[in-house]
Amino acid sequence: MGGTDPYLRDQTDGRVFVVPRSILSDFQAAATSLVEHHLHGFRLEDADRLSMASGSAKKEFRVARSTDGRGVEIAWTGAPDKPDPAARTWHERAFSLWPSESLGKGEVPAEGEPRTKLRLDYFARGRSLGWLEIAEAPGQSVSTAAPASHKIFYARSESTLGWVKLAGDTDTVVSEGVKLAGGKP
Repeated sequence: MGGTDPYLRDQTDGRVFVVPRSILSDFQAAATSLVEHHLHGFRLEDADRLSMASGSAKKEFRVARSTDGRGVEIAWTGAPDKPDPAARTWHERAFSLWPSESLGKGEVPAEGEPRTKLRLDYFARGRSLGWLEIAEAPGQSVSTAAPASHKIFYARSESTLGWVKLAGDTDTVVSEGVKLAGGKP
């Protein structure tokens, strides 16, 4: 072991440990590689009802295993026997939103407290399975690399400690979800 090997020092007692470079690489990449990418601890097939809310607008949906064997069917409770393929497609995108960063418990994003745009609540046999809240950051991106019109979205759910920053085309998912819930984009 030479003088160029990485080391860690215990802050409490001052002991020093020489570590393999691979461990150092793991620590340096932890912010991106250790992000929890699942927003829910349940499968959608476990739900039988979905409630969507945007502002004061609210809509309830029936969730059932699809007859074609591909996931679930989603139907507005006002027409429970008429599955809505558009709602199903939208929900598949919303259920698979991908976090790119996780904030700690109680931590507020750098842009400020996010404003909730859409809330989804999942139920099975009358009990809550979980929820998802999707919110828009109040300010523009702190990064100068982001376009001025780029909206930043965060989410939190029953299985996150706090806000998680969402990756991908979340703006389209949110605006379509707000319309689906009966709200105004």
